[in-house]
Amino acid sequence: MRTIIVMGKGRSGTSLVANILYNLGVNMGDEMKETMSINPKGFFENLEILNLTRHIMMDAKCAETLNNLDTEKAEKRVLAFRNKYDKIIKKVVRNNESELWGWKDERSCFAIKLFLPHLTNPHFIIVHRNMYSIARSLENIDNLPITDGLLSAISFYKKIFEFLKEVDYPRMHISYEELFTNGDKVVQDLCDFIGIKRKKIEGVIDKDLRHFI
Repeated sequence: MRTIIVMGKGRSGTSLVANILYNLGVNMGDEMKETMSINPKGFFENLEILNLTRHIMMDAKCAETLNNLDTEKAEKRVLAFRNKYDKIIKKVVRNNESELWGWKDERSCFAIKLFLPHLTNPHFIIVHRNMYSIARSLENIDNLPITDGLLSAISFYKKIFEFLKEVDYPRMHISYEELFTNGDKVVQDLCDFIGIKRKKIEGVIDKDLRHFI
């Protein structure tokens, strides 16, 4: 069994990477968040896990855009709910896991330590994008001021890197920009990382949907 967790700030290209994984055969969830105009090809977010992490973050008072700028304090608030959510997380993981499965949720960087004890063979994919491009996209979608978008993105990636420094699990870094300039190679590297035979996918990487370069 292999568990694939996609990490990165929203609007960084995590949905595109999750879409690629789905088309490569990774079980990203039986019930996923509905497609919207801001993400016409889909979010590929497992609703059960998405709702669970949302509740955890709300309980920890970490759900708002700028609640997590102090990443250490934010993580401590989240981990304080370990006892409340441990059995729930275990049940959700068991309901969703399969031989090759995973999920994508930007909040995972703050809640992942609650999930880790219940995961088999976790592999992490971190999606990177130009910070200013992320902030411009957030401004367009959520009317979030550029400065707030940049601060939020920085805090999420800071937490991701802090987590990766503490653990020794396999990880793969993906550049959003490279998906559009050398997408075939990225897909082949992804196949190797998730442990499947190399194959091509068609129609997933759509250059017309690339905005705020």
